Amino acid sequence: MIGFWKEKWCGAVPFRQLFPNLFVKESDQNVVVAERLVGTNINRHWQWAWSCDLTTIEEEELQVLQQILLDVVLVAETEDNWRWIPDKAVGLFSIKTAYSSFLNGRGMHDLNPGVLPALKSLWENDIPTRAALASRVDDTQTLLSAVITNHQTCLDGLMTVANSNLTIKNDLISQLSNDNKLHSVSLGLFTKGWMHEKKNKTLWNSRGWHSSNFRNGRLPLKMSNRTRAIYDSSRGRGKKHDDDYDGDDDEGGVLVRDIVVVSKDGSENFTTINDAVAAAPNNTINATNGYFLIFIKEGIYEEYVSIPQNKAYLMMIGDGINKTVIK
Repeated sequence: MIGFWKEKWCGAVPFRQLFPNLFVKESDQNVVVAERLVGTNINRHWQWAWSCDLTTIEEEELQVLQQILLDVVLVAETEDNWRWIPDKAVGLFSIKTAYSSFLNGRGMHDLNPGVLPALKSLWENDIPTRAALASRVDDTQTLLSAVITNHQTCLDGLMTVANSNLTIKNDLISQLSNDNKLHSVSLGLFTKGWMHEKKNKTLWNSRGWHSSNFRNGRLPLKMSNRTRAIYDSSRGRGKKHDDDYDGDDDEGGVLVRDIVVVSKDGSENFTTINDAVAAAPNNTINATNGYFLIFIKEGIYEEYVSIPQNKAYLMMIGDGINKTVIK
């Protein structure tokens, strides 16, 4: 049963908000629509019950209300039902809002006994919060990216293998290539459909990292004087590099907030890449303050590099192809 005054059954605002003076003088403020509409189909009319006489202004308000009700068409043979309208600010249906509405609303005795326990179970156990959902979206994108990277690594390895069974090699390359294409399309669709628009714009365009900002194949880096000094010293003191960034445009390069250096000879912060990863901050929410840069100096690093889930927004840079090698 739909409440006449308290529920949004005729327009987007309850009548108690549109006509507060009339609502105050209503003798039964919890009255339902069916109790105010009396008579047969031909002589049906609205019947009012006031706690006291209406003033002249309130009589005028009642005329406005009755004018609104002239456009209402009610079907007596049809049961009342709910129509859910998403919150305009959010655009999402909220289990919590529905559950609270049922608890605070009227007509509880008309509900199926299993409705409230079911909603309570959904809200308390199964429905993720927005933060949790956002985290799952990030995790999914990361996993899809990792799958593509692993496939490409396998393909690169197969292409360099010599004296192997050519038939098996070609079969594996064909299957991995098809899988790589499939997951690349999946990543593209997922990024387009699920990733927040602003986040996509800050990291990606149709060609990957802001391709228009690449300089000679390198992505410019923005960093403090202290971080720049460490970075330049590690790459060769006094040299000017293609990824140096001297501009003030916020979109011109990738911001680096801190740096550590890995060197096999023990002359820098760490001797292994995994130790450098472990030193990175935990649970970084976003890259607003910049990335944590791990610069890996020339050498062959025989280790399995593992990046825990709580280590986000890391960037690794080596001394160059065939100089920094991880195997």
